[in-house]
Amino acid sequence: MWIYSRHDEAVEFWDARDGMPMPTSFDDRLENMFGIERAKVDKWLHDYPPTKGIEKQFNPSAALQYDLMFRIAAWNRQIQILEGGSNRSDVNTGVAVRSLDEARAERARLIGELQRGGRKP
Repeated sequence: MWIYSRHDEAVEFWDARDGMPMPTSFDDRLENMFGIERAKVDKWLHDYPPTKGIEKQFNPSAALQYDLMFRIAAWNRQIQILEGGSNRSDVNTGVAVRSLDEARAERARLIGELQRGGRKP
């Protein structure tokens, strides 16, 4: 099964400070199971407090680039399927060749857009 999602439609701004605080019993678990040193985390939070300016610095370019990569991956899969169809009748061969050409062209267009940093020509 192939699942395709649009990253640009799934990106959401969020702020974890309004959530429930982590229970103190998790400190030992984080350190013992994952090697996360709570003292360092607390120091980083103290040294780099969240500010309104930083919170608003969302990079839509990253979301667009991820979206393009997922779309290219979907075209790669479609091309792979079209190239692998060896049991075609002569009637369907022309349609499949046109579909394959269109898929390759769309993939090339998306790759070009990705190489330009998400900017269209």
